[in-house]
Formats: sequence, C-alpha cells, structure tokens
Amino acid sequence: MRGGAKVVWAGAGIVALAIAGAFTAITWPHEVKVGTVAEVPGIVASQPPLLPDRDSSGDGQHQSIWDGMNQALLAKDRAAFLSHTTGDATAQLATWWDGTSTIGWDVAAISPWDDYTVILGAQLAFAAHPERGSGAEDAGLQLIQGFYYDVEWEGNLISSITPYLEPMPWDEGPLYAVRSEHVVLFGAADEQGLVDANLAQAEASAQLALDEVRKLGGDVPMDGFVAAITDDSSRLSRWQFGAGQQWDMDVAGFAMPTFRPPSAAPWLDPRIATGDASSGTIVAVGPLSVDQRPETFTHEFLHALHLTAAPTSASQPSIAVMEGFAEWATADAGAGEFTYRIPDVKDAVARAGTGAFSDEALRASDAWLGYGAAGSVYGFVQASGGDAWRLAVDAQRSGEDLFTVAQRQNPALTPEAWQAWVAAQ
Repeated sequence: MRGGAKVVWAGAGIVALAIAGAFTAITWPHEVKVGTVAEVPGIVASQPPLLPDRDSSGDGQHQSIWDGMNQALLAKDRAAFLSHTTGDATAQLATWWDGTSTIGWDVAAISPWDDYTVILGAQLAFAAHPERGSGAEDAGLQLIQGFYYDVEWEGNLISSITPYLEPMPWDEGPLYAVRSEHVVLFGAADEQGLVDANLAQAEASAQLALDEVRKLGGDVPMDGFVAAITDDSSRLSRWQFGAGQQWDMDVAGFAMPTFRPPSAAPWLDPRIATGDASSGTIVAVGPLSVDQRPETFTHEFLHALHLTAAPTSASQPSIAVMEGFAEWATADAGAGEFTYRIPDVKDAVARAGTGAFSDEALRASDAWLGYGAAGSVYGFVQASGGDAWRLAVDAQRSGEDLFTVAQRQNPALTPEAWQAWVAAQ
C-alpha cells in the first residue's frame, strides 16, 4: 500500500482495429485508488479511425517503386531506398531508416494497403522467427514489426509519409540503443542515460519472463525482446495513442502487437510473413514505471511471448485473456505479488463473479481489481491441476472466454469453483 493506493502493473488487452490483423496497444495502470466493481464507470478505449476497405487493384500502379524500395531494403542500401522519395518524405524515411537501424534489423518491407496507405516495418532485434519444420503457421518466415503510414505522391515519388495511427520512436528522431543477452533497450537519443541505467533490469526481467514460460511448458520462437523506455509521459502517450483518446487508467508501459503486410506480393521478400494475423511485438515503458520496473518489464515481456505463441487475428479474445495471464505469470515468476489475495480483489470476485474482469473493468480507473480477478483465473486453473499456459494460448487463438476454454481442460473448472477457491486464498 502507498498512501491508500495500490500499486499494480497490468498489460492491456487488445482492441480490434476492425481491419485484418490490426490491433492496438497493451497497457499497465500504475497507481490507482482502491475501489469496488460497482464504481467502474464502464469506460473502454475508443477505437482509432478505421482504415478504408482495401482496394488492391491499384497495387501495381507503383510497382516499380515497391520493387525498388524493397530491393533497397534487401540490400540495406539507404541511398537507393531514399531515391524513391522527394520533399518531406526524404527526411521522414531517413529518420525511420536511421532509427530502426540503430535498433538493428536484417529484414524489412514496404507494401501498399491501397494507393495512399502503406505498411512499413522491419524485423527488429529478437523478433520471432518460427523455425522451418516446427509445425507453426509461420514456420520458416520472418515477422516484421510493421505499422501503417499515410503516403502522398509527387509524380512517381513519395512526397510525404506519416504514421496513420500512433508514431513509433523511430518516426520522431534519433535513437540510442544498447544490447544485452536477451534485450535491445532503446530510447530517444536525448535519454541515453536512462537507457543505460535500465538495461540490467530489463535483462533480468527478460530472463524471468522466458524462464516462466518455459517452466509452464511453452515453446515460443523468440529468445529476447526489443523495448523502448522514456521518462517523458507525453512521448509514451504518443507512442501508444497517437492523437487518439487515452484510457481512464494511468499507463506505465505497454506491449503492442504490430502488423504484417496484408498479402504476398512480387516485390516482397518471400521470407516475410503476410496475412491478417498480428506480427512482432514492441514493448515500451514510461515514467510511471520508475518504482516498479521489475514488474513492468516482466509483465510486458510475458505479453510479447503470449502474442508470439498465439498471434491474434479475427477472433478477438476478451481483455482478460491477455491481462490475466500476464498478471498471474508475473507473480508466479517472482517479479510481483499474487494480487488476487488482496481483500479488495477477493471481495470483487465474490460479489461480481466473472464481471469483475469484464473489458470495462479492465480499462477503468480502478482497473487493478479487474487485473487481480483475471489473474486469479489462471492461478485457480494451475492450482487445480490444469494448464495455465494452454489456457492462455487456446483462449487467445479461439477468442472464447476463459471459463469456456478452461472447462475443455476439466469440466470441474467452473466459475463457482473459482470463486470458492479465491475466497479461500
């Protein structure tokens, strides 16, 4: 407790962007006042503007541009890449190139959604890469961390390219990055000291998250993470929400699933995964994590592992699927406490049942109650002889609620049995 407030960490569920494979951020509240479920205001994240229906008939209009830019990316030829730009776009894409190169990448792509919207991204450090022969849907392919951009044209050259939704750090200016065994930690060049000071903690949390998933029986095709850090709350807000409406909770960090090109194309490196599922993940932490960095990093890295094991597509799971897993697994890994043992959370579960971790509750100002309640489902399943990791992956893939999935493991894993278990903790 701190001055009557409960310090919590929580990731966030995924809000559908209502286009194929597009999803927004995952967040953690920081300090929130202890409240009850009855006080939840029912506010959820507003969705960003929708992309237009895709008209692929114009993809070939600028095929020479897409061919040339992707060949330049393959060759890592900055000058050739920028030769397809003019005006503002030259500086904009130079900033993107220099920032992502500071982090490090081997594979990158640019491909149209339509004539005025493109997806641009790189497979940044420690990106997932399911091995050929693994049986995974993306086996042998590379998952880029892609984002959508608005483009304008001057003749056959791109004259402007700006983030369609939220800007990423590499869209805003020079970056600084450092690397450890399992993390590339980066930030704005003017926050170099902050990056250096937090690498050791990020590495320790990365090891905790990786060890936790392995302990639970997970086999995830990644062995590290790429994460941004800032002490500027406005920066963190821009990276997560852009100019959109923020949530009703304080945000200490997020893990954001990214985009892949919507379909295969002749100009794309055939190693790049395409389609409507989410792609690689980006983690970022901000100033509200300063006194809870171990929990925040561990929680967000667990989200990245979960999203890699079960990329999200058309079947949208409830927020509780993601948040409950990261909440419980962070504590199970030793980076935090089991918040479902706190009397306020136990009371919420007893009174509201599964409503204690509704999507509305998990985006409210007292969201930590919902996070504790959702985490308790995973604790209950694991303690009852079930498989918490399988619950997380199966619920994420199917889009079904936690208890529907849990009862396929064991019909005795009912909401009523869960409430009794929480009451006994």
